[in-house]
Amino acid sequence: MSDIGKIKAPLFFLGLVILLVNDFYLKYEFHNELTGKLSDFAGLFIFPYFFSAVRPQSKNAIYLATAVVFFIWKSPISQPLIEYCNSLGVAANRTVDYTDLLAICILPLSYCYFMNRNCGYENHRKPLITATLALISLFSFCATTLKRQQVEILVNTDKLFILTLSKEEVFNRLSPANTNTVSFLGNSGDSLYYLHFDIPDLKADVKAAAEIYRLGPGRTAIKLDSVTTAFVTGGLFNSVDQDDLGRIKMLKPAMLEEYFQKYFIRKLENNPTENYLYYETRSIHSVNKKIN
Repeated sequence: MSDIGKIKAPLFFLGLVILLVNDFYLKYEFHNELTGKLSDFAGLFIFPYFFSAVRPQSKNAIYLATAVVFFIWKSPISQPLIEYCNSLGVAANRTVDYTDLLAICILPLSYCYFMNRNCGYENHRKPLITATLALISLFSFCATTLKRQQVEILVNTDKLFILTLSKEEVFNRLSPANTNTVSFLGNSGDSLYYLHFDIPDLKADVKAAAEIYRLGPGRTAIKLDSVTTAFVTGGLFNSVDQDDLGRIKMLKPAMLEEYFQKYFIRKLENNPTENYLYYETRSIHSVNKKIN
């Protein structure tokens, strides 16, 4: 028997509002550590609560399954599935960040709130409000992962950036992009990498080719070579905006260098952790490059 009236509970409604506002506004306006975590906490609070209200007799299984699936999704275990989906043309993506798993701690609070009879309402009261909240909830679960389109581009440059960080420090502030990436410790001689970073102005996730090599004690050079791929994110009620695609395709070297300076170099320098910057190794034979 359904207990769907419980979705009119105040904390469920608050969690739903936070999820929608964060995913469709705050992430794009601020794009920081808080917005990155807020959706996980809000989503894990309301998702199992909603389906437990639909099927209360399965509430224990629903909460357990939510925890397990979230753990798998946020770990490298899910990478083969993501790559398979992308190979079929189905856009799937996520960032491996183990601190996201802290959001699982909200599940016991959600469960206790669901079990509290005082937080629910009788099903026969205000059925229109219940139906509206149910539809909005289902929309939020489906729509918070926005449509993305891959764009193959090639913008060449040779802009050089000098950091007062050792090469080890640089890579301590980066994260491997996927499970196939060779760790820096096992690949410290290589100089050429793919670097992943966001350009919020273009609603795009970009993959750039760059050289990273030592200049001396406490100094590292990053020489931006080119941008090869971009994933452009769609809007709330529509697919990817063609204007956004056009701006990516018309990206000039000078603008690329400005974006790289703003959204990669500055974040690398100013935010050592939780900066959402990633790298992949490239199989290159030439190493030990040097700047005069």
